[in-house]
Amino acid sequence: MKSVLKKSHLFLMLVFLLGVVNPVAHAADLVPVQPTVAVVDEQHQAISWANLMLNGYLQHHTGASINEISFDATDTVVTLTVGGFDKDGVYKAVFTNTENKVKDEKVGKLTKTVEKTAFDPSSILPPAVAVNFAYAQAEGKATSLLSWAVKTDKGTPKYTVVFATQDKKIITVVFDAVSGKLFSVTK
Repeated sequence: MKSVLKKSHLFLMLVFLLGVVNPVAHAADLVPVQPTVAVVDEQHQAISWANLMLNGYLQHHTGASINEISFDATDTVVTLTVGGFDKDGVYKAVFTNTENKVKDEKVGKLTKTVEKTAFDPSSILPPAVAVNFAYAQAEGKATSLLSWAVKTDKGTPKYTVVFATQDKKIITVVFDAVSGKLFSVTK
């Protein structure tokens, strides 16, 4: 955990020094979380890049179902992932800031188990709302956003949002991606 936090801090410093590869996102979007009413909005890098990835994935895989959307900045690499499937198989699109390109590839065959993991991205809480909700559950202790993801678990789409604290601890918040029902807060 200590290593992850050091790498996260290193990543944030690199972003400040070198900038970010996406012209619509700003390096300032990755600064540590400030205790305000809204921690992130739709322009925040963790949100805007994911929305771009999802839209691109859906355009490239017309009629595909979605089973994963995630953002991870716990290392010197920002990773955005959109996973889904159609009748031809399971696909995953991954963007990393180090490669500055999206790798979209078939990763498996369609199975009944995979079909059960689908969720409608228009039915879940928007990522900005989800991160802000999770931040409120951290009760002012979160200082930086490390990752967020929405995946189906036991038939329920769930958000998992992970923050770091000033004293280098991790806070993980898990809740229903549709209703917002809180499942757990681990500090």
